[in-house]
Amino acid sequence: RRSSDLDKESKLTKISSYFNLQHIFSYLTMTKTLKIIKTNKYLQSRLDINFKESYNDYIIEKLLSNKKGIKIFLNLNQVEYLLLNSKKIIKEQPVFLKLNTPINICGNLGGQFLNLLKIFELGGSLPNSNYLFLGNYVLNCDYPDQDTLETLFLLLAYKIKYKNNIFLLRGKGETRNESRIYGPYDECKKKYNIKIWKDLVDLFTYFPFAGLIKNKILCIPSGLSSQLKNLDQLNQIKRPYELTDEDLETDLLYGFPSPYSDYFEPPDKGIGHIFGLKAVLKFKKENNIDLICRGNANFIDDGFEFFGNKDLVSINSIPYIPEEGNKINGAIMVVNNDLTYNFIPIEKTINFSLLFNKIINFLSLIFD
Repeated sequence: RRSSDLDKESKLTKISSYFNLQHIFSYLTMTKTLKIIKTNKYLQSRLDINFKESYNDYIIEKLLSNKKGIKIFLNLNQVEYLLLNSKKIIKEQPVFLKLNTPINICGNLGGQFLNLLKIFELGGSLPNSNYLFLGNYVLNCDYPDQDTLETLFLLLAYKIKYKNNIFLLRGKGETRNESRIYGPYDECKKKYNIKIWKDLVDLFTYFPFAGLIKNKILCIPSGLSSQLKNLDQLNQIKRPYELTDEDLETDLLYGFPSPYSDYFEPPDKGIGHIFGLKAVLKFKKENNIDLICRGNANFIDDGFEFFGNKDLVSINSIPYIPEEGNKINGAIMVVNNDLTYNFIPIEKTINFSLLFNKIINFLSLIFD
């Protein structure tokens, strides 16, 4: 064969090989790209489904590690996640909650984290048990420097995970002025920044103001109001809501019963009207309810106290041991399916980590 034909054949073979290689390379590249796209879509779908749940579970586990006496705080991103996502859920639910039974009702928490864990131990774990908290989650007038934000953060994380099993009313502690003076502001400033406190206050303006259990038990943060004539008014509260000195919402958060009053009287100091037994009976009759349940009750001997002939009950869920040594229990009110109810006492939980720190500080003062 002529050399020119051989050269031509060799050239064609090289060209063919080149195109074959290019085809193979293109095929492999395309296959790899398709696999990457497919994998990314799969991962994205998994993220959409599981990211919030798994991240929220991680936050819960991190918070629960504090029960071992170890001080573990959430980082800034985790706190922002809780505030943003709990706010979305709370905004979707009504300002006046319609609740079913069985349900556990809890009063003041005062930022006592170990006590909150005790409540879930006594009342049953979520989502097997349902909970309504009446407010005052972080407010701690006696120990404003105590680490209390974690109590609220755990409730918010549970709200995200079990949105139809746990409900949080707005108490007086969830107001701008109270949280600025009694703990949350300083704690946010110490651990995070002022913006977190502002976001927290904004979240509070969306918390519901009241709940009604099976149309018969009205649950409020603190008091009745002379402006509240019927239950439908509670549905008309617009959120976000900043309180003024004299309005229906302020009475709900600050009002309190008095055996020395009949109907409504202005307070001797502060805000929120005082109301008497006649006001309670009149409101119950006109709205066809059996019982009014309120929070914002400090240091009741048994954790609960009736007003009238079991017409109204005040609940406090903070156990307390005063300096004179007489132990005061907290309580959980358990409402059953038939609307009968009972109270579970909460005894003081000893914070061994806090006790150990106090002993160390005491010893250091002695030896110094």
